[in-house]
Amino acid sequence: ESWSQVALQLAEPQRKGWILADLDLEVFVGWMFGMVYSRLLMDIQDGAVETSAWDDYTRTAVYTVMCGDPQVARRYTTT
Repeated sequence: ESWSQVALQLAEPQRKGWILADLDLEVFVGWMFGMVYSRLLMDIQDGAVETSAWDDYTRTAVYTVMCGDPQVARRYTTT
């Protein structure tokens, strides 16, 4: 149900055209939660894993799926 709540929050940006019109928001949110939880696994290792490349990869993946344009993600990458 929490995924549905997040998907509802994305409905307005989708109506405004900021998110691809044909993107299934509930499926997207479920996938995005998977990306977040995978990052959590790195965080609990007390800095043993370098995360900046993963952060940039994740940002690119999320923005590309959400907006259809990998260039959008490049505005928010650190490397």
